Amino acid sequence: MRVENSRNKTVYSKLIAIALIVLLVAYCASAPFIINAINTEKAHKSTVVIDAGHGGIDSGVSGAKTGVEEKVVNLKIAFYLGEILKARGYTVVYTRRNDAMHEFDGVGNNKKRADMFKRGEIINTAKPFAVVSIHQNFYSAPTRRGAQVFFNKKSEDGARLANVLQSALNAKINLADGGREYSPLCAQKYLLECSPYPSVIVECGFLSNFADEQNLVLPEYQYRMATVIADGICSFAAQS
Repeated sequence: MRVENSRNKTVYSKLIAIALIVLLVAYCASAPFIINAINTEKAHKSTVVIDAGHGGIDSGVSGAKTGVEEKVVNLKIAFYLGEILKARGYTVVYTRRNDAMHEFDGVGNNKKRADMFKRGEIINTAKPFAVVSIHQNFYSAPTRRGAQVFFNKKSEDGARLANVLQSALNAKINLADGGREYSPLCAQKYLLECSPYPSVIVECGFLSNFADEQNLVLPEYQYRMATVIADGICSFAAQS
């Protein structure tokens, strides 16, 4: 009886171990870069990843009056931001340069997931000191306007980056144009969680608000927005 019990315990232990391995493999397959959040590799101090949100069939929100697609505005601001940062001596890595979605090996049945996983791979390969994802907001109340920053609550450096950028946007965009300030907010988004590097999402304005929408379709305003974000990134770099 004792020998039989010992064998049963051994078999049970092996089954538990196999089950844990299967669960771990399944988890990593469904979100292959989240595990990199515990990675301690040092960031490249001069590298910034700029993510233009959406793209391809994923157009994001649309302007209430003009019908402008978010993905278009995102890419234009991202390119302005990249050029400004490169002129200031930074290395810039874009997650997308055109109106397309990425493919990712092993994820062929979900274009959105494949696209996000590839962006995560780009970020982790670049090892940047900052990741900035450019987006546009939309809200049911058309009076809501202004730029707001989001970060991962588990990332202290992400929170610091968000606070620096939000302060710059409040001073040079929100107070000047809308007469109010915002505080940065936490968000659960893949791009904020897929790497150990400080990451934020910048919602540059509300395409549901007439004034914001009219501004965001203008190249001079897109450049102004990019300049303010670049100023915030440079301030964050100086503090790091």
